[in-house]
Amino acid sequence: MGKHLYFQVKKTKEDLSIKLPKESLDILKFYKTYQRKSDTLDPDSFIFPLLNIATDETDKLKLFNAISSATAFTNKSLRKIGILANINKKISFHTARHSWAVRALQKGMRIEYVSKLMGHASVKHTEIYARILNEELDKAMNIFDKTQKLKKAV
Repeated sequence: MGKHLYFQVKKTKEDLSIKLPKESLDILKFYKTYQRKSDTLDPDSFIFPLLNIATDETDKLKLFNAISSATAFTNKSLRKIGILANINKKISFHTARHSWAVRALQKGMRIEYVSKLMGHASVKHTEIYARILNEELDKAMNIFDKTQKLKKAV
């Protein structure tokens, strides 16, 4: 197992290579072990046991339906996890993607890198995440407002 994820962005047809963090590699290692135990070790098979189609599948409708089904199942599972974690928001793949982008920017990753890693054709698509970050910074600066200090003192 390598330390990079290689894939082609569907919309832009751009080939990407992303170095995976240690935590991601640990998860992949776990599922590779799971795959070996289930006697389905095929070098071309999917790592996660969620998508049940042949990797050389060419029927676009069959592929679309399989991916849609797997996505719906995962989103349903994410909502259950959200309820258990007392998160009062609908959680989905999209939420995870959105959260990753905001966290990457909060941690100081350059917007150009976030854009590239998300497969955006332009940084303009990524700027919405930076606007959210700016709104959070604006709210944080409210601590300097006199009205905020007075409310806390009372």
